[in-house]
Amino acid sequence: MLDKKAPVRNRKAIMIRPDPELLKAMEVAARKEGISLNRLALEIIETSGRLGSKKAVGTRAELESAVLEVEASVRRLRRALE
Repeated sequence: MLDKKAPVRNRKAIMIRPDPELLKAMEVAARKEGISLNRLALEIIETSGRLGSKKAVGTRAELESAVLEVEASVRRLRRALE
């Protein structure tokens, strides 16, 4: 398998028309970075996906930690009742 990303024009992405002010800011940012508006939109989508994944992993770890703490508390309570 190739580990290479598909060219931008071959990737599929949906961009909902943003607020006019946001669109202007995106156009300025794309010009500043020397990339197309579509490329900028793809970068935003891909980055938000990665950030969402990182947040989900963090949340999952926090939940696992909380469950472990509850289980430990239940074990201590059972020992105290015996």
